[in-house]
Amino acid sequence: MHALFVMDRAPYEDAATQEKLDLVLMGAAFDWHVAVLWLDQGVYQLLAGTTPPHTGHLAGTALAHTLRWQGIDACYVEAESLTERGLCRDALALPVTPIARAELGAWLNRFDLII
Repeated sequence: MHALFVMDRAPYEDAATQEKLDLVLMGAAFDWHVAVLWLDQGVYQLLAGTTPPHTGHLAGTALAHTLRWQGIDACYVEAESLTERGLCRDALALPVTPIARAELGAWLNRFDLII
């Protein structure tokens, strides 16, 4: 199964971000082909050097280590979400492949499941 997890919420906004990360890790544990796409406010989850409030959520650098440790390297970001927020890929804790917003619809067709 090829599963895409869309991370679109700001870090530490609520429990949904951490719950979705738990699903990502669970999918990888069951040998799914897991990919993660960050877009909108979710791109802030990728910032290196962020320190979370005392919520139990992972900071950007810890998130990167966790995904690599689980063998999840199919990481993507919507390019316009970065530019609209004045961010560049160099500021991120994780190497990601940019996907243009105009190409996103066709790109999503490669996945069996999108969460």
